[in-house]
Amino acid sequence: MSTKKSIPPHFRCDWDIPTASAIQALIRGEATSEQQRSAMNWIINQACGTYNTSFSELGDSATAFAEGRRFVGTNIVKLSKISTAALIGKESQNG
Repeated sequence: MSTKKSIPPHFRCDWDIPTASAIQALIRGEATSEQQRSAMNWIINQACGTYNTSFSELGDSATAFAEGRRFVGTNIVKLSKISTAALIGKESQNG
C-alpha cells in the first residue's frame, strides 16, 4: 500500500493501516498487547529487514543501506532477549 514501483527495493518499507495505527498507539503509550506485538513485528521484520540478506546487486551503497537497517533490527532483537537480571548482577558485583 505504501510503496510505489519507482522506489528502489532497498528503500521500500511496506505497511498497511492497521500497522500504522499500531505504531501510532505504541508511540502514544496506548497500544494494546496485540498492537505492541504487531508494531514490533513490523519494526523488526519490515522496517529493519533484520532477517533479510544485506547484499544487493544494485551496488555497495544499497548493500550498506540494507546493512544499516539490519543493524538496528539486530540490536532491538538483542535487547529483547538479553537477561537484564544478569546485567544488574554484574553491575552490583563490579560496583
